[in-house]
Amino acid sequence: MKIKFGLLIVMFLIGFSNLRAQSDTTQLGLPGDNLDLYAVLDLFQKSKTIEEFEKTLNEEKTGINNLDLNLDEKVDFIKVETKQDKDDFVFVLQVDIVKDEIQDVAAILVSKDKDKKVTIQIVGNEDLYGKDYVIEPKLETPAVTPNPAYQGKDTAVASPAAEAIVVGSEPIIQYVKH
Repeated sequence: MKIKFGLLIVMFLIGFSNLRAQSDTTQLGLPGDNLDLYAVLDLFQKSKTIEEFEKTLNEEKTGINNLDLNLDEKVDFIKVETKQDKDDFVFVLQVDIVKDEIQDVAAILVSKDKDKKVTIQIVGNEDLYGKDYVIEPKLETPAVTPNPAYQGKDTAVASPAAEAIVVGSEPIIQYVKH
C-alpha cells in the first residue's frame, strides 16, 4: 500500500512539474511565435503616427518582428493597412508572401464610444496564433484582494478588476494618412 501511495505522489509531482513548465512558456508552436503581439500593442500605443509605428515595428533593433512567413530566411516586412469607419479604425498588419499573395498577420481594432473613450485590442490571425488570440492593454495596476488572515500593521485596500478596457479619452491616433 505504501509503495502504491508513494508511486502516486511521485507521478503527481512529475505531472505537476510538467504542467507548470508548459504554463510558463509563451511559445505556441505556431508561426506567430515570431511576432509578439503584446510588444506590438505596446509599440502601437507609444507611436504618434501609423507611419512611425510601421517603421519602428520593422526595425531590427527593436527585435519585435522576426516573422519569416515566406521562408526565405529574411525577416518579413510588415506593412500596416488602415481602414476607417467614423470613429472606428482597423489597422491590418500584413506581409507580402509572394508577388500576388498577402498574409494578414493581425488586426488592431481602435474605437471611440459616444463619451469619446478609446478602446483597443489586437486580434491575431487564427492560422498564425490559433483560435481566439485577442490581446487588450493591461491595467496599470492589477486587481488586489486583501488577505483576511494578514496580521501586519499595513493593510491592503481592495481594488476590483476592470470591467472594460479603456485606454483614455484622447485619440490614440494623432494622424492617419489616407
